Amino acid sequence: VAYLLVRNPVSGVRLFEDRLVLSPEFRPHTVQVCDIDRIELISWTDSTDMNIILRSGDTIRLFTGDIPPREPFARALAQVGIPLEAR
Repeated sequence: VAYLLVRNPVSGVRLFEDRLVLSPEFRPHTVQVCDIDRIELISWTDSTDMNIILRSGDTIRLFTGDIPPREPFARALAQVGIPLEAR
C-alpha cells in the first residue's frame, strides 16, 4: 500500500483566472477556462467523482484524490464563471 501512495501522490488542481491545471505537481494538464462548460461533483457513499465537461462535449474525469475541498473550490469557480453542479 505504501508503494501505491508514493507512486500516486495527491496533486490536486490549481485554478487561475484563465486556466485550470490538473495534477500540477505530477502530470500537469492545462484546460483553458473558456473551454469549460461546467464541472460536476458526484457524491457516492464512499467517494466523490469530479467531471470537467468541456464546451466541445468531451469530459475529463479527475482522480478522487485530486478533488479539492468543495466550498472553497466552488467559490473560486464562481469567480471565474465556471458553474459547479453537485449531485
